[in-house]
Amino acid sequence: MTVPPDLQAADAFAAAEYLRSMSSVRADRIGVIGFSHGGWAVLKAVLAASIEQDRSSRTFAAAVAFYPGCDPPASALVTDTLILIGDADDWTPAPRCMRWRDSVQANGHLVEMKVYPGALHSFDSELPLHNYACHRIGRDPVPAADAIEQTRRLLAKRLLR
Repeated sequence: MTVPPDLQAADAFAAAEYLRSMSSVRADRIGVIGFSHGGWAVLKAVLAASIEQDRSSRTFAAAVAFYPGCDPPASALVTDTLILIGDADDWTPAPRCMRWRDSVQANGHLVEMKVYPGALHSFDSELPLHNYACHRIGRDPVPAADAIEQTRRLLAKRLLR
């Protein structure tokens, strides 16, 4: 059974609180990245409703969601967020994430989305193209390299200032 994204988001908040307890970590410079189902959890963690639900939670400084599932947002954004997805992804279709991006209340935060033409689910994987759970997935080196660069750019901007 799959762990619901809300619970995964709660785990991310708990991990961030642990990191904040370490003297070597800048408490206000913690980001979150998730892939596929974990990307869906990231999109839950960047909404005000998630922070309100877990009163001990603080926002992340930046968030990156690779090919996430995208439910309609339940509240306003609290973190700068980047979504990276392929337009040929039939598992987590890009149009759903476009609707998420277009309907979330940005609340002064960056919400950026990069859609890679021809890229499938798991385009950043080291595995070659193959079928899995009735979906075509696998590596596409050009979008994978760009997604890494986009991620580094956002994290450098938000975490290294």
